Amino acid sequence: MAHQPPTILFLKQSFLETQVRLLSRPLELTPAWPTRNASSDDPLPQPSVDEALHRANRALAEHTRRVYPPQSTRIVAEQINKLYKPGSPALHEDDEEEDDADAPPKRGADLTDATTISSLPPTWPIEADTTDHPMESARYAELSASLASLSARRAEVLERVQRLRRMQAALRPFSSDDGAASTVQENLATRDGQVEKELEKMRMLLVRVGGRVSKLPNPADDSDEVMVESPAVVQRNKVNALLDLY
Repeated sequence: MAHQPPTILFLKQSFLETQVRLLSRPLELTPAWPTRNASSDDPLPQPSVDEALHRANRALAEHTRRVYPPQSTRIVAEQINKLYKPGSPALHEDDEEEDDADAPPKRGADLTDATTISSLPPTWPIEADTTDHPMESARYAELSASLASLSARRAEVLERVQRLRRMQAALRPFSSDDGAASTVQENLATRDGQVEKELEKMRMLLVRVGGRVSKLPNPADDSDEVMVESPAVVQRNKVNALLDLY
């Protein structure tokens, strides 16, 4: 009976079990440790070192039992075995991506799509065709570079259009064509708005008040002593006198 070669499942499980055994081996002091410890200025007591080493190995064994149980090793080996089965999508996914990257453009591909343009190789990927048809290969490289440049310019234009559309939507309430009188608040300072009318009334009132205040007699002229007052106090007194008349 011919000897059967080991399966992938057996090989991977054996490899994982070997690695787990290496990771779970108890810690040991090196042969040179006692000499170095004895020659140091402050040597560690050997009982303390043995106790610390014992606790560390006990924690390591507990960690190994929890993290690397036999059933988990078997599950990981089975998952690896599935990847090696013929027809597995995960096995050929990388190969397909590499083939697509090195393949020429497909017939009927949408060369107006940005994703398709970005996936085009800069030069013709088949070396034999490049050698046999150098002019066509150079023409392809030229067209590929031009197409990539135009695609980048189109992306910039589309971004600018989207930005302008957002600005237009934000400014639409202020457009007179859309009935700004009904959409804009009346207290905003717009041309011929309520605020401008009220400001005009206020300016006329200030002119009238200023004219009447200037005609009021100055009480300081009838007194023997002239008292010097600040301009603000003088103006306030004039306004109070005007208000008393009404």
